[in-house]
Amino acid sequence: MSFQDSPLVQGAEPPHTFVLMKRIHYHTILFFVTLLYSCSEHSNSAINEVFIEGKEVKIDTANMYMGPKVLCADVLYAWNMDFHGGKLSNGKWQKADRLLASGSGHDEFGYMIMTISNDRVLHVLNRSWTGSKYLSLVKIPHGDSIPAVKDKTKWERFDLKQMPLFSPNSKNFIVLSDSTILIAGTPYNDIKHIFSIIDFKNQAVSTLDYWPADEMKCDDRKKNKLFTENSYILENKKGKYLYMNSYVRNAFIFTFDGTATKVISRLYSDSFGEKRSTEVLACCADENRIYALLRDSDGMGTKLEEWKNPFIFGNTIEVFDWDGVKKQVIHLDKYGQNIMLSEDNNTLYLISDYSEDTSEPFIYSYDLDDM
Repeated sequence: MSFQDSPLVQGAEPPHTFVLMKRIHYHTILFFVTLLYSCSEHSNSAINEVFIEGKEVKIDTANMYMGPKVLCADVLYAWNMDFHGGKLSNGKWQKADRLLASGSGHDEFGYMIMTISNDRVLHVLNRSWTGSKYLSLVKIPHGDSIPAVKDKTKWERFDLKQMPLFSPNSKNFIVLSDSTILIAGTPYNDIKHIFSIIDFKNQAVSTLDYWPADEMKCDDRKKNKLFTENSYILENKKGKYLYMNSYVRNAFIFTFDGTATKVISRLYSDSFGEKRSTEVLACCADENRIYALLRDSDGMGTKLEEWKNPFIFGNTIEVFDWDGVKKQVIHLDKYGQNIMLSEDNNTLYLISDYSEDTSEPFIYSYDLDDM
């Protein structure tokens, strides 16, 4: 029987095996269409957008024009030539006490960088005013207690004057152990790296094996400075770290083992250009999420066309997990320059400490439980 004589061609009833195959094919196609649709729906629902309203935090007049830097439990530390600390509770930032004084005398500091370790110990990196010479690192226990911080007999001091001269470094650092810290910045004689581990008990330094691969048309020293001078490092306390730069939208998650460094995910990859960018970042993080404030406007929400001053605001926050997957977009009802998380990670603070006009600094709190 030829193909043309086949009952399948002539319209006769197909055999049962063909009907069965037809039904299987139909249900298989239906299954995959449904699966693709559900995956699409899941993908879209995974990144939900929310709009939340904040509550204004009353600021004591003595704290006006201080730049909030670090929150330890309910003590907000701020910089205004000296470091001050005041309680942030019940919707008010109470009058801040002067805790760490600038100067060259005993127990005074040059250029200070402060970080809180997981056990609430203040770590203060003391540099020369030029920034290239490390002078000391001071550990101050009970950073959540202003009276305890004032007790200088409890301060633990480590001399760093034998350390090599450093290129500009990040605005903060990560405490790795009771003797080591991680910082973005390297010795002058080792500029083709970005990150360093400093052993402050032994005044030793080792650099991580990472150098950004890009097409920047500048010498290595300038490239090192661009990547380190206005950068921050955050952590999830589980071996993952976030590098972010506040000059451009450039941020990535990385890990390291010894000096070997691995980039897990790039959240933002803007390059440094000849002109300052009007699209920049401010970030905070907890053990599960990274919050990235997208700054690109003035204090009224008007998008900036060109860079004129460092007062760049934003009200949109993109939320990522520590694998670099975007999970949520949060729209705030106010525009600010920086964000912080409460210790329990339930409250997000939006901060404006500088402005291009005469408006006063402000802090707004946002309840993340509402989401």
